[in-house]
Amino acid sequence: MLKVSVAYCLKHHPFSRITCDPPPFASSFVMLLTSPHHPPSHFSPPPPTIGALAPPAHAVREAQREVQKLADQSRSIKTSTEEVESGLKRAVRQADKALSVEREAEVKKQQQDLYVDRLAISARQKQDSIKVLNTKLSAQKDLTQQALQRLNEAQEELDQLKLERREVQQQWQASLIALAKRSEMKQLMLEACDEQQQLKTSHQNEMRAVKKQVRCSPCMQTHVYMRVLL
Repeated sequence: MLKVSVAYCLKHHPFSRITCDPPPFASSFVMLLTSPHHPPSHFSPPPPTIGALAPPAHAVREAQREVQKLADQSRSIKTSTEEVESGLKRAVRQADKALSVEREAEVKKQQQDLYVDRLAISARQKQDSIKVLNTKLSAQKDLTQQALQRLNEAQEELDQLKLERREVQQQWQASLIALAKRSEMKQLMLEACDEQQQLKTSHQNEMRAVKKQVRCSPCMQTHVYMRVLL
């Protein structure tokens, strides 16, 4: 009968892991549990015996306290189970959150790796461009040096041409001055020629007048002849 009561308790109380020693009122508790109000499903109550007595009141109270104790333990275990389940759910959420954070970190890391790769490629391209530009700059420096050298030579030629131009201008000015002097001398010579021509003309006129007079008088011829001799 004790085994049947324990089996019944294990069936109707899910937390069957709780074990305890059978109390001294086990027989009364079995009779209470096997009453028509709590019939076990796999046990049929024994036929009443002659002289069977009802359980005492203190046994009933003790059994109720035990049942209450089991119910309290059941609620405590249920509360603990709910807390454990809640903790497990929180742990699962935290694990999911940590996994999501880890995935996001992995995605960010991949993006950063791609960005770093792009930066490295861009840096190599920039270095190649810098090398090409340095080569062009060196060539431009050489061309600039050659151009400066040609410019200096052209400047020297220009200075020489300026000097020659200055000399030519000085010669031109001297030639103009000499030409002006020659023009003055020519004018003076022309004036002298005019004077000589006038003098010649006057002498010729005078000669013609004298010749006329000589033809007119012989004495005058003698006088002119003597004048000519003198």
